[in-house]
Amino acid sequence: MVLIPLFPLSTVLYPNTLLPLFIFEKRYRIMVERCISSNSSFGIALIKRGMEVGGPAEPYSIGTEARIVAKQRLRGGCYNVVVKGEKKFEIIWIDYSEPYLQAEIKWVDEKIEEGEEEKRLKSVVQSLFRKYLALLEKLGVCPLNEGVHELDPTNYSYVVADVLQLDPREKQRLLEANSTSERLKMEIEYLVTLLDESI
Repeated sequence: MVLIPLFPLSTVLYPNTLLPLFIFEKRYRIMVERCISSNSSFGIALIKRGMEVGGPAEPYSIGTEARIVAKQRLRGGCYNVVVKGEKKFEIIWIDYSEPYLQAEIKWVDEKIEEGEEEKRLKSVVQSLFRKYLALLEKLGVCPLNEGVHELDPTNYSYVVADVLQLDPREKQRLLEANSTSERLKMEIEYLVTLLDESI
């Protein structure tokens, strides 16, 4: 078991994806400063009940470790940071003794899966995802670097999950998927629906 700072948000962070954050609330500025000074990470989990600002929010039990990869301290003590998702975790219990939440967690072991089924599913997702990216580009959303399509099926599934414009609860389902193949199958369903809705 490991105790880490916890930042409940209204968005989902996936392993090996980037997320920009503006840190303005005092308790989370303290958290970020401690993480920067100790070169340590914190956890991000989607809010199940409550709000980002104000009283403590109840998060979903599965979240992602976040490591600060870029930072800018602003006048007044606020921060712009970019975090990179690392390992998934499961919250065992939450500690309310600090100004910010802390959670005792256990890491969720998810191996890189590159079997024949994962490769086949990735190929189907890739074909649909390219069409989806072309649609986003028409709407003025910046497309991804072409190199992402060369990622292994596991990391590719996380990039796709990050880009899909879904309700946060649906994004949480993708994070909680028990395997790469399960996540890719879900993404096929989402992509087919999203592309059908765009016609």
